[in-house]
Amino acid sequence: MKKLRDLVLAVLLAYLIPLASSVSADAAIGTFQSIDPDGVFAWRFLHHIVQALLVGIVIFVLSVLWKRPASEWGLNLNQKEWSLDVTWKFCIGCVVYSLIVAWLSISPSGVPSAIDHDMTARNVVGNLLFLFTMPGISEELLFRALIMTVLSRSWGERIRVAGLDVPSAGFIAAILFALAHVGFTLVPFKITYLDPMQVGIAFAFGIFHAIMYDRTKSLLGPVLVHNASDGILATISYIVRVVK
Repeated sequence: MKKLRDLVLAVLLAYLIPLASSVSADAAIGTFQSIDPDGVFAWRFLHHIVQALLVGIVIFVLSVLWKRPASEWGLNLNQKEWSLDVTWKFCIGCVVYSLIVAWLSISPSGVPSAIDHDMTARNVVGNLLFLFTMPGISEELLFRALIMTVLSRSWGERIRVAGLDVPSAGFIAAILFALAHVGFTLVPFKITYLDPMQVGIAFAFGIFHAIMYDRTKSLLGPVLVHNASDGILATISYIVRVVK
């Protein structure tokens, strides 16, 4: 029963917090249309800021109820040297991966480009500023700090994924993280957006972030590599589009 309780709570948090953030961003976006007339980055900034604030509120409430300090929710700098070392190595691999994806996106391969807007200075700067800062902070707070911690109360087992030792709480969080990249409606139930490659990559990154978080019990590493992966891919995609 404890496992079911924590799983239901995790699923509800993974669904309701982003939903509330979307509703809030929709309500406020009109105020920021002059800043982002092409709709490239402002809505996402609003969504992720609200999402981070909501997660922070939930963590604060649960910290009081469960008597768990902030450090037990990943808000610490444990093993920061290891996290920074892994981040630099990850960035090198991410550059290679991004070059391949960006090149395929301009070839007849059918791989979609990471860039789907006009490359004006405003759009490029705003998009890169968002990608290098907000996804890691907001999404890692939700899926690693909050959801993994909630699940870890009862889901203490470890499983093997592609030869890697992964906590079951991290595995479930990675699934929820991947599903967060699927668009759908509940009533009536309908999938409105699905990119299998994006979902698969999100799951793989979710596993990687979970392993880092499990080792350090800190959000530092997951936040850095998350922002790096998103930002580097967009940066190289811009460069490839300019020089192609």
